[in-house]
Amino acid sequence: MNTSFFLGRRSVVISSKSQLPLWQDKLFIAMTKNAAETAGFFHLPPGRVVEMGSQVSV
Repeated sequence: MNTSFFLGRRSVVISSKSQLPLWQDKLFIAMTKNAAETAGFFHLPPGRVVEMGSQVSV
């Protein structure tokens, strides 16, 4: 019961230099936000999960 789980989390934002139309950017971001959380998907105990995040521009 001493195990810690390290998970990665990405936050997607719209870039001013995006190659896609605005509606596609917004759709992709909405789909990303609606995806299941990793800890919940694998039934990891919330007290032993460490999330490390990064911000990605599309």
